[in-house]
This record gives sequence, C-alpha cells and structure tokens, in this order.
Amino acid sequence: MFRNQSTTRPPAMAAAAARGVLPVIPPVPIKSVSCGVDSSGMNALIKAMSKLARDERGGEVLEYALVAGLIVIAAIAVIGSVGTKVLARWNSLNSSM
Repeated sequence: MFRNQSTTRPPAMAAAAARGVLPVIPPVPIKSVSCGVDSSGMNALIKAMSKLARDERGGEVLEYALVAGLIVIAAIAVIGSVGTKVLARWNSLNSSM
C-alpha cells in the first residue's frame, strides 16, 4: 500500500509497514477551549445524568406501573365485553317492572 512512499518515511516506519505492523502513535494533548460559557452548569447536568443512570430504584416503579397498566387494560376489556350483557339484563328487568 505504501511502497511508493517508503522513501519519505523514517526507516523504522518503513520496516514496520513492510511487515504489515502499524506504528504506535502517541496521543496528542488537546487544549481546552473556553467559549465564554460557564461550565459548572454542564458539570452539574452531567453529574445528575450519571446519578440517574446508576439509580436502580426506578426499575421497581416502572415494573409496578406496567403491571397497573396491564390490569387497567384487562379491566377495560372485561367491562367492554360483559357490559353489553349487563345492559341487556338491566333493560329486561326495567321492562318487566
């Protein structure tokens, strides 16, 4: 891949490229750039989000909410299917009086 460019590389890199080994490049330090914005609010937001992500108490509440929702859906379905039969009974009882 780099055979044509091997003359412009240092000898150690050319030898590593010939063996198919990638050279290790040291990390470059990145300077922080201030945009004139107070970062304490951002730090507080990051702390709150990480605390919320580690909190395991919300799982129980979510499970209870899901169970309650399923019970409500089942109750609505039962009332809907039985409701017409109950209404018919009440109407027949009302007409017989």
